[in-house]
Amino acid sequence: MQSADDRSDTSDEAAKVVSDDPLCISLFDVLYHCIDIDHPDSLMLRFLRARKWEVPQAVEMLLDCLVWRFHFGIAELMRDPEALLPEWELASGKTYVYGVDKAGRPCFMIHIKHHDKSKSQLIDSQRLCAYQMEVGRLCMTGDSEAATTVFDMTGFSMMTNFDMGFIRFFVKCLEGYYPECLSTALIVNAPWVFNSCWAIIKPLLDPVVSSKVKFIKKEQVLEYIDADQLPSSFVGGTGPEWVYTPPSPEERAQRDALFADKVTRVRLVAEHRSAGDAWIRATQAWASAAAAPDIAAAAAERAIGHQAVVKAYLAMSPYIRSKTVYHRTGRITDAGLGTQATWPMVSR
Repeated sequence: MQSADDRSDTSDEAAKVVSDDPLCISLFDVLYHCIDIDHPDSLMLRFLRARKWEVPQAVEMLLDCLVWRFHFGIAELMRDPEALLPEWELASGKTYVYGVDKAGRPCFMIHIKHHDKSKSQLIDSQRLCAYQMEVGRLCMTGDSEAATTVFDMTGFSMMTNFDMGFIRFFVKCLEGYYPECLSTALIVNAPWVFNSCWAIIKPLLDPVVSSKVKFIKKEQVLEYIDADQLPSSFVGGTGPEWVYTPPSPEERAQRDALFADKVTRVRLVAEHRSAGDAWIRATQAWASAAAAPDIAAAAAERAIGHQAVVKAYLAMSPYIRSKTVYHRTGRITDAGLGTQATWPMVSR
């Protein structure tokens, strides 16, 4: 059995390995940026729920997610999406965030007919998917921790639109990289030919994810989403059509000036990391407290620490990521927080 000194030595050696490993250092940064304006508890709980509260499996899943974000380049994608994605993909209307469902959760609209697998590069489709996932997280407000996804199957062609390579990536995103972020998946107006496609897709899904899928007719969408939260192209929808608005020259110039200010960026990134470290220490104190007064005091300190993390992130955000089309239309404020008050989107 190890003595306390032996355990201390082992801990010091492990800490040195982590501190000397560039990937480990980067993963800490990836973790803090992954949290964004989320509550860290919410992020951890998603992975715990996805692994049925088995802590080792949840930790492994989280690490896999962080490694994926590092290698896929989520930070680079959000820094300048227009540089990594063709504008026609961003403007295609194949997927976007629009309105909220009746429970106040943001809605992802996916129009399958606009995806032509012969014209879209797989990496572009993957980046567009990840980009919308990231934006969707910023659009979540209040107590909403999941989103409703509407798959509009109108005009579906198996030869043109059924993209198995992308489907595998999308399933992995739902289950491994953005777990427990799906509230309901509405498959709307699916033609009979899609039955054979579904027979291929369903075995790929975790049973929990599969249970959230509902096949409905277009007119049934109004049972889940109010008319003014749907584009008018949907039966019963009264909202304007979604339109991609590219960044203006003035916005690009302002963004480039912020990105060029390395001194401020480094300082704000360090402050964000420091706030995150302080929150972790407060969480450790809260977890180890035994007496009720100590638990209450630690919980209060922890809540203050989380607000400091959010404040630091919002100050840092303009220096590490571009505004999105949803900033330009008011769905996301300049501070980076989602809002329903400024809905709907700008009409064509």
